[in-house]
Amino acid sequence: MDWPKIKNILIVLLIATNLMLGFIIIEDRALYRQANASNLQDILELYEVNGITLMKDDFDFPDVIASIQLDFERIPETMVGELLGPGFFYDGDKYTIDDEVVDLDEMEILWSKLTHYSRVSKDNEQNLRWFEIISDPEILNETFEIIDAFEKANMMDYDFEKIEVKELGNYRIVTMRHMRNDLAIEESKVVFWIHDEEVVGFKLSWPVNIGDVDTTNYDIISVDRALYSVMVNFKVGDSIQDITLVYKLNDQSFQVSDLISGEALPYYRFMTDQGKIYYVQAVETP
Repeated sequence: MDWPKIKNILIVLLIATNLMLGFIIIEDRALYRQANASNLQDILELYEVNGITLMKDDFDFPDVIASIQLDFERIPETMVGELLGPGFFYDGDKYTIDDEVVDLDEMEILWSKLTHYSRVSKDNEQNLRWFEIISDPEILNETFEIIDAFEKANMMDYDFEKIEVKELGNYRIVTMRHMRNDLAIEESKVVFWIHDEEVVGFKLSWPVNIGDVDTTNYDIISVDRALYSVMVNFKVGDSIQDITLVYKLNDQSFQVSDLISGEALPYYRFMTDQGKIYYVQAVETP
């Protein structure tokens, strides 16, 4: 038997088989994308018929994203003294000294000047919907210098990858989040409130350690499926301002719970013009 010849024939056959499989996979991918595009168009038309506006026109999301391991840290009570200094008073609810106040639970701490507390304590998207994003380099540099001075004065050293600056009247708000695989980690953030060039409020939420190694790769469900799933929450006249992918640990309603470590999964995050936020898990898990 001519083994070298047989070996060459087998190699050629294997190469041909791999090429055929490659073409089949590419063709399947193309058909899958065409089907998704068609489904997305149908959903967009359904939204239009129901009087729901979609401000986003870019629906290009990744096909696969890895989950990550998160371990949240409880905030130590010693941080109260670091923010207020000695001589503060605790009334059973808040810590105060002179014109400063601190709220503390295990996973969040808020410091504020008393005259700005009502504003600083309402930092959810619904209350911030009128704020406009600032991109002017001069204003941004000035803002970061103010924050750097505040951090040094209070022995802080935060390193966040995503920073957003918004402004309304004399208030400027800076929100910082951790990023992984180009996705923000939804639970963990730091917010600074600036008024007339002075930090008047600070809030740290769910400080986190992020595992060095991504855990499991998941296929991302198509955005049309997420849009169809979340549509029940909207009514005629609603406007969806933004759709993004984020990492989120807590399952269901994103309420504070006793779940402080585990696998964070990608979620679609929908935000309306009224600042309301809805989440749809972007992966199918067993």
